[in-house]
Amino acid sequence: MTNTSTAVAAVILIGVLVAVVVAGAAQFFIPSEATVDFPFTITIDSQDYDNNTALEWGNMTWGGSYNKNLTITNIASANYTTYLVTDEPEGMVMGWNGNNTLLIPTQNVTGLLWLNVTGTPTPQTYNWTVIVNGIG
Repeated sequence: MTNTSTAVAAVILIGVLVAVVVAGAAQFFIPSEATVDFPFTITIDSQDYDNNTALEWGNMTWGGSYNKNLTITNIASANYTTYLVTDEPEGMVMGWNGNNTLLIPTQNVTGLLWLNVTGTPTPQTYNWTVIVNGIG
């Protein structure tokens, strides 16, 4: 390759780099933010619940069974299949009769949210998480 060929190749490479830098400089960055609302409303025994509301079961006894009415309403514009994810303590079993229900927009499902104390848990206050979830 001659010096002329090398110089031409260098000029072409510099031209491509300048074009890339100029194209990059023409970009606009627009700050954005968005909020996605939870697609359900949740009501338990006629009380509205959200992520900050604790569900109180009260005093329980060994071998006891406890129920509450749980209603989930689809407020989104898409279909969702509902289910609960529970993390109850050892010696307790929790479920919901409305699991795996397909809800179209504005439709709701009511079912028993039940808790059975099956073992002999240590007498104390227990805290656990129940997640209402949906697959859309």
